[in-house]
Amino acid sequence: MDLPTLIAEHRDLLTRAERIVAEEVLRAPQAIAFGTLASLARSSGTSGTTVIRLAAKLGLDGFGELQSQAQQELAAQLRPAQQRIREPAPDDVVSLSLAFEVENLQDTFGRADRASFDAAAKRIAECPGQVLVMAAECAAGVGDLLANQLSMLRDGVTKVSGNDLHVGKLLASAGPDDTALVIDQRRYDRWILNALRLIAGSGVYIVSFSDSQLSPLAAAAQVAFTVSARGPGPFDSQVASLALGYALVAAIASLLVPTATERLDRLEDNWRALGAIDEKS
Repeated sequence: MDLPTLIAEHRDLLTRAERIVAEEVLRAPQAIAFGTLASLARSSGTSGTTVIRLAAKLGLDGFGELQSQAQQELAAQLRPAQQRIREPAPDDVVSLSLAFEVENLQDTFGRADRASFDAAAKRIAECPGQVLVMAAECAAGVGDLLANQLSMLRDGVTKVSGNDLHVGKLLASAGPDDTALVIDQRRYDRWILNALRLIAGSGVYIVSFSDSQLSPLAAAAQVAFTVSARGPGPFDSQVASLALGYALVAAIASLLVPTATERLDRLEDNWRALGAIDEKS
């Protein structure tokens, strides 16, 4: 079992300090693989004792085994083809971008538990209430696209955004019949965290896309997906979030074939009647 999975399975047992170390392990595995007990304690702002306690709670025999596992996982990731693709010329942004996105997709889909994925798709497809799509500013485009596609497959899809007054109004009747898809990365938008507390307290079923199984989004979710978002520039990439969302929409569509087919046929008829689409150019 890899370190991200071990940490996810034991997250409820971790103290606040141990969670901080775990976050550092997830954020910078290379620093653990090639560092020391003291350097990990220093980079996480904790202590060597906390690092050792974390390793014990994960079922590992001290820092040595924690480091050994990190080294093995890094070695497994450094496949020859991956090494080649990650060595573009310094000014070759296109190749560098391709390398990052291939890694983001492989990492994100490799971590996605199939049973959890199927459960999320089934819940959204069969949800008797509203499907609430909540995406932070960094992923607003992803949220818009997924909300739009879901609304073409089923009724009751609402994109939640805007100021606190509007968000509060949209969530006023949220409850156990509803499902929320919540998307954000570290340095989380405050409104997302506030809204998340509201819907979690109301019993809404939550599916999250975030950067870590220790994120506040994952902690509140019934199904939590970890999305890799490294990019060649100063901003997080949303390619893997969008790809995972598209996969989820495809799975939902397959569960809703009879009703979704009829719904899409009506949409096409309406668009033609309104002259909304130019099909001849």
